[in-house]
Amino acid sequence: MRIPANPTLTAIAMAYRNPTAALVADRVMLRIPAVGQKEFKYLEHNLNQGFTVPDTRVGRKGRVNQISFEAEEKTASTTDHALEDPIPQDDLDRGKASKVDVRGQSVEYIMNLLALDREVRVAKICQDPGNYLADNVTACATGDKFTATDADPIEMLNGILDGMFIRPNAMTLNQLVWGKLRRHPNVIKAIFPTSSGKGSVTREQIKEELELEHLYIAGSFVNNARKGEAANMKRTWGNDICLHFQDPQASHKNGITWGLTVPYGKPVAANWPDKNVGMSGGEIVRSGESLAEIVTAKAAGHLIRGVV
Repeated sequence: MRIPANPTLTAIAMAYRNPTAALVADRVMLRIPAVGQKEFKYLEHNLNQGFTVPDTRVGRKGRVNQISFEAEEKTASTTDHALEDPIPQDDLDRGKASKVDVRGQSVEYIMNLLALDREVRVAKICQDPGNYLADNVTACATGDKFTATDADPIEMLNGILDGMFIRPNAMTLNQLVWGKLRRHPNVIKAIFPTSSGKGSVTREQIKEELELEHLYIAGSFVNNARKGEAANMKRTWGNDICLHFQDPQASHKNGITWGLTVPYGKPVAANWPDKNVGMSGGEIVRSGESLAEIVTAKAAGHLIRGVV
């Protein structure tokens, strides 16, 4: 039996968004319009053929050469992600008396946890060398790390960007890496040649220097401790740099983009009475969404590992 969604709570679930300063998953792997079924087919593009020039000459009565673009059709399916929050009747009564939407707050709390879970998934996908061409994975040498005084991060990054036949327009890095990059003396000198190398640079200055459209700085943390253990907070994104080409118009069937997110339907939320919540009963609030994160063009990205 399908549990009927609550339209009011569903609207909250659909509208809820986390602080953009911390979570970047929705910007790194853009969401496309929802597909009509959980299992769907998508194209993984082989971009080499797009740069191979065929013979375009045609004889007076000859046939025109035909082309076909290489793309492997693959099958994927969205995964349901949902959580429940039991609310005691006492909390519901107090919320009603004070005109606080306790159920709505519960949905926001659930969606926040689901967004953090998605952040972990996307970070893992982006930092997996298997999601890039072998030549597009660089292990940062000791002398090139952003903690090395003699390193030249701008020169290294521009060298990688300029060496790709599909030049990335987006860069993702965590807050720690960003701090080292923006305060590195050679980065400051690259942007301000007459400076002493002290101080810092801005996001816009880095974007302009590297000719990027997007710079995503991930600031989220996740608790890796098991239940009952002391908190063990870790950065959701590791000390790598992800360079991606993004096309907001691309879909799972058309266009070139490194990776994207395919939703099935819309986020939903529901609530129902539960006599087993506390002494006086209460309600269960459930919220969730169905998504698939897929990589469609491995050649459109580059992973730099261990820059700090």
